[in-house]
Amino acid sequence: MKSKLKSIYQFFASLDTVTKTLLWINLIAYIFVVIQYGMDAIWGLDVEQLLTIGGVTGDSPLVSVLISMFLHYSLLHFVINMAILVLLSRTVSANFSPMEYLLVYLLAGIVGNLIAQDFIPKVVSVGASGGIYGLIGLLLISALFKKKFPELNAMFMFIFITAIVFIVGTFFSAISNVTSHIIGLLIGSGSAFLIQNFKLEVYREDAS
Repeated sequence: MKSKLKSIYQFFASLDTVTKTLLWINLIAYIFVVIQYGMDAIWGLDVEQLLTIGGVTGDSPLVSVLISMFLHYSLLHFVINMAILVLLSRTVSANFSPMEYLLVYLLAGIVGNLIAQDFIPKVVSVGASGGIYGLIGLLLISALFKKKFPELNAMFMFIFITAIVFIVGTFFSAISNVTSHIIGLLIGSGSAFLIQNFKLEVYREDAS
């Protein structure tokens, strides 16, 4: 048991600072929700509860747009989003600076929520998915630039298939905020075009 706990600790300790910070913020926020609503926060909050904790609707204040990115309506929702974030983080942190990583994540989530307010004002939105889709868009488009992101280019088919699975999945999920997901993806994709302009090309020499 001790060895398993040690392995888990070492795994999370090895994560980059941005990912650890995002995980801690999401975890602390979820713990507060559980303290407030108990088992409802485990199995799933209702609309009134989501509004109380800071869910985004058409008339929500700007602060809720940001706060809602770190809120989750159930344990399953929280675990899935955090697991995906961790899985993406290794590749993102290996190819982008902490500032690029954090800015794309926050910008994708915030803009996704803002636009969702106008398109689906009667829907209550919470969760990190907009930011996560932003990271997927960032990886997908960056992988097209072979000389600037050779490692990502080598993974292009894997990233492409992953992106397709996520995009298709969001249209078939009854709980997905499709608008914030797609906008997040587009923000991440647009950010990739901007970032690559400031990225040096990588040249490799074959070993003789």
